Amino acid sequence: MKAIFILVISLVITFGITAQEQIRIATYNIKFLNKDINNSRQDKLKEVIRHLDADIIGLQEIDDRDALEKIFSQDNWHIIIDDDSNSNQDLAIVAKKDKFIIHGFADNELNANDEYFLFPDYNGKNGEIDHPRPE
Repeated sequence: MKAIFILVISLVITFGITAQEQIRIATYNIKFLNKDINNSRQDKLKEVIRHLDADIIGLQEIDDRDALEKIFSQDNWHIIIDDDSNSNQDLAIVAKKDKFIIHGFADNELNANDEYFLFPDYNGKNGEIDHPRPE
């Protein structure tokens, strides 16, 4: 939970939310979400997400990115998850694309397993260098 809190605060700081803008942040334990989710549970989870009406959601007990993509459309949500943990109870964060822009990453590169994912090395990308990684 501490990791989710730190990531959410980092997202808010990174995206420069002003005092005049309101964002809604929530956490949700989806309880063993995996890609084999049945349609009934999938529909119920989507309804809960709609009722939360959150801009950023910290999630617990996620098997993998495929499972999240069944609930959170990549057209509407940025998905950040540790894809390489080999655990079926990962933590994840989703953020609405219409509220937040994440610079320097394609959605499939938002991997929380990379210790530099919030501070990318743009060396060679778009001519920018930011936060070079230690050798």
